Amino acid sequence: MGRILTIALREYAEMVKTKTFILSLLATPLLIVGIGWIGTRIQHSVEKGSRPPERVLVVDLEGDLLSGLREKVESHNRRTPGRRIGLETLAATDLDQEQAASEVSRRVRERQVGVGLVIPKDAIDGKQAIRYYGRGDAFQELDLFQALRGLVNDALIDVRCERLNMSRDLIDEIRRRADFDRIDVTAGAKQSEGKMVMSMMVPFFFMFLLFMGMVGINQHMLTSVIEEKNSRVVEVLLASVSPFQLMAGKIAGLSAVGLTVTSIWGVAALGSLAGFGLGDVIAPAALVYFLAYYVLGSVFYSAVYAAVGAACNTLKEAQPLIMPVTMVLVIPMAGWVFFAQNPTGPWSVALSLIPPFSPLVMIVRLSVQPSVPFYQVFASILILAASVAGAMWVSARVFRVGILLYGKPPTPREMLRWIRES
Repeated sequence: MGRILTIALREYAEMVKTKTFILSLLATPLLIVGIGWIGTRIQHSVEKGSRPPERVLVVDLEGDLLSGLREKVESHNRRTPGRRIGLETLAATDLDQEQAASEVSRRVRERQVGVGLVIPKDAIDGKQAIRYYGRGDAFQELDLFQALRGLVNDALIDVRCERLNMSRDLIDEIRRRADFDRIDVTAGAKQSEGKMVMSMMVPFFFMFLLFMGMVGINQHMLTSVIEEKNSRVVEVLLASVSPFQLMAGKIAGLSAVGLTVTSIWGVAALGSLAGFGLGDVIAPAALVYFLAYYVLGSVFYSAVYAAVGAACNTLKEAQPLIMPVTMVLVIPMAGWVFFAQNPTGPWSVALSLIPPFSPLVMIVRLSVQPSVPFYQVFASILILAASVAGAMWVSARVFRVGILLYGKPPTPREMLRWIRES
């Protein structure tokens, strides 16, 4: 045990004293904040910035909608001068619906106008859909499409009110929405919109810290083992310690490095939340569970990375073996919204019990719903701990043979033979 601790302290010290580590420790959160700030500024500039008016060709076969639509568009242009719409019309007296559609489609295709609208007869009664003609740039046209849809529908309501001899002001009053105040019953106070948004991001915050700890730090495990193997330093080390002691020491040391990094980032994030009066959005119990799942998850993946590093001679050889491991972690990251919205669903419960998904999925469930049944949490930790022991056992057998093997990288079948015969 003393030798494992010595190796762990060496790995920890060698890692944290480097300028690269200190730089990454400080630069990563600054980079994340910077990306968020730049994204906000870009979004702000897009919303407030000015661009040429969008040319929209309209054919009103209904006959009663065009004048009202003009008024709505003029009002829209006054409200949003940076997103002006230039309305152009095509006389519909001598056109049927198919002729109008063909002419509008041609002009849009030839870029004479940006987009086109054909308002068919009976559109006001809802019997036919209004046709919108674009050039396939759906993402670029999204804002314009939504704006036109709202303006046309507002004009439709005005025409319907006029036909039914109803006051539009009365309709607006009937449709006026009520304001909502969200009361957090656990705190007994109104929850602000900012606090509500932060509460929604807590699951992703925990999952992101776990992901960075289990993948980002363990990349150093992979490179460290491969570098020591290629420089023959490992042969000197194995003269004093067993392969298992070397592997266990490296896992313990780098897991401690990851815990240091995530702790510093976590404390900084909690301090920032407290500074904005949002310190209570994270339950204390979630922090305890985070520590447990981080330690178990980090050791599990460290063992896998150590085995892969011992079996390969270069990072290029290791990448195909590490890619499936990384993709396993990407799956919960990609589905975090689903798990956060359905913490008691069958998929959420099942994946929170199955390693290697359990650390990420369960921490999302716990951060959303601290009252997850204790037997599920206990079973998840117990199964994960057993999987860690199994991963250490398998990795130790691969590490014992692969760490002194040079030349051609082993095939998966050969690695299975090492596990059976070692």
